[in-house]
Amino acid sequence: MTRPYYLIFVISIPLIFSCTKAENYFRLSSFETPIIEGYNLRNLFGDYVGSVGNPNVKNGDYDSEYFFRFYPNPAIENCYLYTKSPTTLSLKKLWITMAQFGDRITNYSNNIGMNNFYIGGVPLIQIEFNGDNIQIDLSSLEEGYYRIYIKIDENILYDNLVIINSNQ
Repeated sequence: MTRPYYLIFVISIPLIFSCTKAENYFRLSSFETPIIEGYNLRNLFGDYVGSVGNPNVKNGDYDSEYFFRFYPNPAIENCYLYTKSPTTLSLKKLWITMAQFGDRITNYSNNIGMNNFYIGGVPLIQIEFNGDNIQIDLSSLEEGYYRIYIKIDENILYDNLVIINSNQ
């Protein structure tokens, strides 16, 4: 192969195998099952009422540009989501994956019977929406631990969700 053709070939390899804009945003780069160490308790009005374990979450601070909160937690059939972003009409992408708790959550006695099937970070629910508020139907999910992700602009935030008594 002559030098100019070789150079064109070497330069074109990354272009051939690069990702496209149609890349699926409903997952992180890893398919590992998220490990939760705790979760925040929220009532039907979205008020924080305590925590179980040591919540490992990244949901933003209310005073920051990007923030989200869902409630109630634990949830039964559905939950409500509130988001905050610089532009209200920004397209938001939400997905929920199964999670597992690391060690037994110390200050919670009802861990037995919770579904902890390890399927990795595969999205079980995927939603795109505009606006600040949305209701999420959780009736298709079994009782257990989940991680809820939301992508607003280029920011990915997440929180730990617990579903109890669903599909019963």
